[in-house]
Amino acid sequence: MKKYILSALVLATSLVACTDDYQDWANPQAVEQPAIATFDEGSVSSVDLIDFANIPDNQTTVKVCNITAPSSSDMSYNQVSYRLVDGMHEYYDLSNDGYMSVADLKTYIETWYGKAPVVRDIPFQVEEWISNGTTSIKVGGLGIVVNAKLTAPEIYPHFYVIGAPSAWDPTCTTLPFKHSDVNVYDDPVFTVMFPVENGDTWFAFVDDKTVEAVNDWSLVFAAREGNGKNLIGEKGSLCRRNELDAEAGDGSFMVSVNNDAKFIKVTVNLLDGWYLIEKINFVDYIYLPGNAQGWNPGTASALKHEGNGLYTGFAYMDGDFKFTQERAWAAEYNNGSFSTCSDDFSLGDGQGGNISFTGTPGVYYFEVDVVNGDLKATRVEKIGLIGDFNGWGADFEMTWNADELCYEAQNPGITAAGWKFRMNGDWAVNYGGALDNLTKDGSNIDAVGTTVKFYPTRSTKDNIYCTVE
Repeated sequence: MKKYILSALVLATSLVACTDDYQDWANPQAVEQPAIATFDEGSVSSVDLIDFANIPDNQTTVKVCNITAPSSSDMSYNQVSYRLVDGMHEYYDLSNDGYMSVADLKTYIETWYGKAPVVRDIPFQVEEWISNGTTSIKVGGLGIVVNAKLTAPEIYPHFYVIGAPSAWDPTCTTLPFKHSDVNVYDDPVFTVMFPVENGDTWFAFVDDKTVEAVNDWSLVFAAREGNGKNLIGEKGSLCRRNELDAEAGDGSFMVSVNNDAKFIKVTVNLLDGWYLIEKINFVDYIYLPGNAQGWNPGTASALKHEGNGLYTGFAYMDGDFKFTQERAWAAEYNNGSFSTCSDDFSLGDGQGGNISFTGTPGVYYFEVDVVNGDLKATRVEKIGLIGDFNGWGADFEMTWNADELCYEAQNPGITAAGWKFRMNGDWAVNYGGALDNLTKDGSNIDAVGTTVKFYPTRSTKDNIYCTVE
């Protein structure tokens, strides 16, 4: 029986040959089978810890194993190559002395194990292949463990604002940043929004490490640009105070407001080390383009600003969506803008920042708090008419008209004595007032007619309105 031995531990239960593709050796080939080749004293072994912090920026390869090549008695099969193969059958080319691409190893670890700077013990197989220039044969494979540690800054689960918005105390945790439930090395982005008044507002940031150190101000996060010299509206460089030079001072952040903002929004990426400070003046409406209406902001449902960053309104839901601040693809509130949501939605699954809708298609009433990052939506089980005509008792239920995006009722019996619309048989969400601009908790309506249509989505107008004929 022909054998190709890399060492005593070689897994040589099958041999593989190929021309363009590697194929099972048992499959007949149109090439001559090789003569017997004997490999003596070949071996593979693991190397010491690969610490990416010690790899120079200009170094492109790194040694992942030691290879002692066996000798061959078949001079025609004198081309030897090696592969590093994982359990998912991904493979990477190795040099004959056990080196591979630094970038490939880094990407592999980040993809399968995450970006945290901890020691990973990663099992691989080192495969040996021999070739005569036409046919390649997999000799076998030996198992090794690659010990590696990525380089990354310390990232703690919590991040806070200190200073004028809270208190100048490095242990203050009263104003936390928002963050997803994802591991902080997979999602290193934190956000916060807080109100400001005209004038200069000074602040800084701390994390769990700073808080636990009690009064170590050197661990407070700062703007690398210098004290009060932080950027506004574009990304700046974030660091701890102990990394600053003397000219930068303590690196505290400052935003000056002159009737041009009501809130300040801060976004930080603790892995890449940047911050983004934005002045926020809330728009009157945000819009909800999505799968249900063809991703067209021009015909999307609108939610109205009720104050302090809270938007409310109705939308028909069926698939992923986002919010825009114009009836165009302008500034967005997407899945990264929120930290909590109702059960019928998901913030972590959408592609390209989309928010995922996981509930039953239908009309939903939204309460979207862009300051606190809370997306709340309630399914509309029914819209009913209630008033003097039915003793302000059981609702006269309306029917959803998908073509006109409205609820309609025929011959409800409404009278001039007064009536209103309400959602799900409850007064928590009810509308009244002027027919062309209905408002939540508005006054009783006195119009009379036999056909009533209620348009809640603000798809063609910014108002919620109704018609009575």
